Formats: sequence, structure tokens, C-alpha cells
Amino acid sequence: MLTLVYDTETLGLKINFHEVVELGAVMIDGEAPNQKIIGTFQCYVRPDHPENAHPKALAVNGLSLDMLAKKGLDKQDAYQKFADWINDLSGNKNTKVETVCCNKVFDVPRVEAEMEELGITIPWNYRFRWDVKDMARIFAPGVGNSLQTLCKHFNIPYLNAHRADVDAEMTAKVWMRLENLRYHLYQILSKTQS
Repeated sequence: MLTLVYDTETLGLKINFHEVVELGAVMIDGEAPNQKIIGTFQCYVRPDHPENAHPKALAVNGLSLDMLAKKGLDKQDAYQKFADWINDLSGNKNTKVETVCCNKVFDVPRVEAEMEELGITIPWNYRFRWDVKDMARIFAPGVGNSLQTLCKHFNIPYLNAHRADVDAEMTAKVWMRLENLRYHLYQILSKTQS
């Protein structure tokens, strides 16, 4: 089984107004307790409307409009590169993978809307969209559900947050810990019921 963990950085918080300017992702292979990271992805996206950038968003993610203009790919190329990376790792353009985010109500609609608008086939399974925040409420109740809090709880070094590739990697590590908790709980419950 393949699990795609991805994150975005944007020019602000308004979903239909502020553009995605960085995509970061991690691909996980296997199921708990034998999951492993098999690839990482990072790409800057050149904004079509840099004038809409919110100064606080740029301050938080540390990106600059000048850098994005120079290093960012246009949207079509960036999202196609993302889809190609997923398809290359899946080994089959017809294989669908499940997805995980650390705020799916923010990231998923943006990325899927952009890909659909650009005519790029979304290479993951629509039915399986997970959020580490939801899983944390179930398998680590009372801990909190911010990425920083979850990393601290699971003894995962909290690196430079608010960069898409780094946040995706930390989210993947939290996800694998939560999946291991779920797996072990299932094992315990299975033994008590037999």
C-alpha cells in the first residue's frame, strides 16, 4: 500500500484567493508496523497573482516573491511534476494511493481544484483522505493536534515548520506513529476477543 503525505505553502489563508506557492510531499510504502518512506518531493510554484500575497504568510513561510518568480515553475509544470512523481513511485499510472495531510480542509481542496482545473489526473484515491489531526484525536486523545504538539508527543524533532517539504516529512512521521498505535491497539483487541 502507498500513502502520499503532502503539504502546501500559500500566499495567504483565503482558499479561492491566495495561491499555492510550494508543494511538498513524502511517499510511504507498506502498512503498520512496517512502513517506510520511499521518496520525497518539493517544488516551488510561481504565482500568477503575486500582488495578492499576504505579508504575514510570506513572513511565516519565509518565501519571497522574488525567489518564487525565479525558482518557481508555472502551475501546469509544477502540478504535472507532482503527478508524475506520484505515478513514478507507484509504478503504474492507474494505481491510486491514499493521502494524508495535517490540515486536509486547507490543503486538499486547493491542490485537487488546481489539478482538475489544469486537466491533470489526480493520482490518488478520493475515498481515502486522512488527516493526522483526526487520527490524533482518536489514538492520542488530549495531546492536542497541532503538528508541533504531535511531534513533541512522539519525540519527533520539530524542524523549520511552514515549509511544505519539511512539514510533509514531519506529518509522515507522525502518521506512521499513529498508524503503529492503531495497529498495536487492534492486535490487543483481537487477542482479548479470541
